[in-house]
Amino acid sequence: YSRDDIFTAIGPVLIVVNPYTPVQVCSPETFAKLSEADLRSLPPHLCRAVRTAYAGLVAGDGPQSLLISGESGAGKTESTKMALSNLAEVS
Repeated sequence: YSRDDIFTAIGPVLIVVNPYTPVQVCSPETFAKLSEADLRSLPPHLCRAVRTAYAGLVAGDGPQSLLISGESGAGKTESTKMALSNLAEVS
């Protein structure tokens, strides 16, 4: 958290800690860089979750979804906006 490392993953589940401040790992530049990287080499990140779901959809693996959950003020709206923006970029 103190290094702005706010993402961790357990299998397909991405866990995000709200830093309550802008962090570089959520910048448009970082998303653009991660959108072009090899999907298998990506660290736990919202971009990886979006790209994995999109790749499954394109591959015909059936409907895909992202569940964004948390308490009030946990960052759900910001995460959703970032996910939809990234989905628009990769599609």
